[in-house]
Amino acid sequence: MKRQPPATGALSVSWILLPVGGRGCQYHFKNRRGLLAGAMAYVDERATRYTTPSAEGTGDESGSGRDGSAADLLREIVLREVQDTPEVRGNSAVWGEMRAAAVFDASLRPLVAEATGRWNAALAAIIRDGQSDGSVPSGVDPARAAARLTTMIEGVSSRWLAGVMTTDEAHALLRDAVDAL
Repeated sequence: MKRQPPATGALSVSWILLPVGGRGCQYHFKNRRGLLAGAMAYVDERATRYTTPSAEGTGDESGSGRDGSAADLLREIVLREVQDTPEVRGNSAVWGEMRAAAVFDASLRPLVAEATGRWNAALAAIIRDGQSDGSVPSGVDPARAAARLTTMIEGVSSRWLAGVMTTDEAHALLRDAVDAL
């Protein structure tokens, strides 16, 4: 019987980790690590798309808007990590599953570390821009601040996905974290 992805269309690491049939997939990905690297690249690309601010406005449903500073851009990007859409919820779930799987499978740790490093570097660059435009205090260490923000996003995301907090509550916590820089 042919395996079908979940009916919701959401990508799931547990679904990916099931035995993969068909020579095409084995040829393309070579091994399990290659398959998971492909999944990570896929969710990375999706996350880049939905966190990239549009000219029309922000992902912040509170309507606070952005005045063009790097701190406002950072806030907007961080808030876009928690949205009530199937794409964002699916991506967030895959990231959580990958991190959890890496706890028990050391071969996954480099994939998670590389993706986290890219995410931290992207936020650190925006924080440095904020220091240049005066919207982020000069005494803030960009690398440490980015790591704190991504750690906060991951924790908030887990609680949000589990229904422990609402999207508005998650946004309030994330907004506070950016504003505390």
